[in-house]
Amino acid sequence: MLNKCRERNTQKCEEYWPKKRSQPKIFDDVDIQADLRSGEERIVRHFNYVAWPDFGVPESPEHFLRFLGKLRRCKAITQPETPPIVHCSAGVGRTGTLCLIDVCLEILENRKTEDPPLNVLQVLHNMRRYRPGLIQAYEQLAFSFTALSAAEKCQALDEEEEVVKTPVNIENDQEVDGNLTNSIRAKRQQRWIDTKRKIDEMKKNQENHNIKRRRRYVASLTIGGVVIAVAAIVFAVFSK
Repeated sequence: MLNKCRERNTQKCEEYWPKKRSQPKIFDDVDIQADLRSGEERIVRHFNYVAWPDFGVPESPEHFLRFLGKLRRCKAITQPETPPIVHCSAGVGRTGTLCLIDVCLEILENRKTEDPPLNVLQVLHNMRRYRPGLIQAYEQLAFSFTALSAAEKCQALDEEEEVVKTPVNIENDQEVDGNLTNSIRAKRQQRWIDTKRKIDEMKKNQENHNIKRRRRYVASLTIGGVVIAVAAIVFAVFSK
């Protein structure tokens, strides 16, 4: 869960989990509790990231990566038999950001040397086929690039995280007299510039990879043509 139940005086989500262990939860006419006859129980791990404003980004990539690392260590998102449920208020912005970063990290961890460079935008495009609208704001896309870069430079994914205490970033959760302050505008503009630069670098790397692949293909065709020509000459000589 990547949102608060209530944000900016708007109800974003009902509290669908019990406050105490083994306490039943009642939704209208549905009563969720342990099976009193068989005693069977199913453990549901619930993680709530509250320092993430709607249409915004977390306070820092390291803080977010520690949260994601805890999900992985608890096997909350790595067990095929118990698939995770990720949600925010609309299920596309914050949800899409976490899913994109997690999927890209998984690709990087299993990437082979001969594999092409990671194309983050292509990964997002493929994900949007199943969930249209993932990633709502360019700040979220910029944060995805920043978090992926930070994951390679730090050990945040492997660090234990205590109770989330980082406050919601004021630049993402507050407006002054209904208008964004100049400093906030400047920071958002800089993020957009950084995102564009990273996207351009990614496209350039992808183009370089494609050029090398085409060269290898042409070289293989040339070698293949020479082999065929030699074989034809040898066949013509011995057939006489």
